[in-house]
Amino acid sequence: MTLIKSHPSNQMMAVLFGALPTTRYFISLDPVLNSYYSLGSAVTFLGDFELEADLVTTAVTDGLIIGDDHSSSYYFALDGSNFKMFIAGSNSSFAHGGAIFDGKLHKVKAKLTSTTLEVFLDGSSLGTSTVTPYTGANNFLIGNSNSLNFYFDGIIANVKLTDIATPANSLTFVLGNPTANTEVNNGVTLTYNNIPTSIREEFQLSSDETQWDNISPPTQQLPAVIEIA
Repeated sequence: MTLIKSHPSNQMMAVLFGALPTTRYFISLDPVLNSYYSLGSAVTFLGDFELEADLVTTAVTDGLIIGDDHSSSYYFALDGSNFKMFIAGSNSSFAHGGAIFDGKLHKVKAKLTSTTLEVFLDGSSLGTSTVTPYTGANNFLIGNSNSLNFYFDGIIANVKLTDIATPANSLTFVLGNPTANTEVNNGVTLTYNNIPTSIREEFQLSSDETQWDNISPPTQQLPAVIEIA
């Protein structure tokens, strides 16, 4: 998990008075508001790669995690009791057994090695599938498809697009900006679409690092506690 670290100028204070708490903002995407993220530049994988994200949801429904168009490029989605990866129209399913809907923070990863696609949930493999890789451009959205009708209901954070073949092209987005509507990584701008500040709330990591506690003002829309699976 990617965490927000304390500012270096506070290191001496941490030594004198104990480590400062780790805080970050989480954003709960709302299908009613049509909330999602979009990348300003196309992403092309010419070899092996990984797509990773942290997810929190209790909505037993379908929704895109990371993808472009399911019929013509890469498209990694939550589909009921399965994760699905569409590659130019062909799809592979990986059963998660409903564990993803418990409201805890889960890490999901899709990894392509040559022609072998493997999906992981919280570090454990959900299986493999033999696929035909796609080497064209991907106009990736996060939390919605390019047809704008497959919204994710819940939190997506710490997205990583790791280009194993060309590491310099990899991208990482925290998805936790408290007020601004963009993030920039490796020269690529990610835009927050239909994401008001009312669905962005601050959390603090517990001392035993097992959960995130909501420390926003008393009126909260996000959960009071997010346990880490």
